[in-house]
Amino acid sequence: MKERVLTFKEFLNTCAEPNPPPDPLAALGKNLLKIPQAYWQKRMLFSGALNTELFEKTGEFPARSKKPSLTHPVFVIKKIGSFAFKLCPCSSKLIRGCRYIRKGCRLEISETIMDRNSCLLEQYTFNLSKDPSFCGRLIFRGKVPRSCIVQGQK
Repeated sequence: MKERVLTFKEFLNTCAEPNPPPDPLAALGKNLLKIPQAYWQKRMLFSGALNTELFEKTGEFPARSKKPSLTHPVFVIKKIGSFAFKLCPCSSKLIRGCRYIRKGCRLEISETIMDRNSCLLEQYTFNLSKDPSFCGRLIFRGKVPRSCIVQGQK
């Protein structure tokens, strides 16, 4: 009796399911400094946002400074649509009642440990769509675990 030959599609269906690939961001871990905006995720933390650009985007923060080259971190609050994000600046000055990333937190992906509390200045949120000049300066610090975001005392 003649043996039946499988089509390619039938052959693939007989194969075991492949293991899902590991998270590519996690695989890069500590070596990851720049992330294209298309791969940003909720709760990612970046440093290097120029104060002058933050002032342009928020209209208020930070108050005018004599040193425009100073920077603040930014935190990704959520993704909006395909390529836009809601962000807020961060500050080591804690404001009563603000949520903050606690000192000593080990960030996901990079394993960076926060050296200070960082207040999420959510009253200065702004939306960011594709903006290579702004995003190009940002340095990826890690993804903040939910357990590291603390509600400040009112």
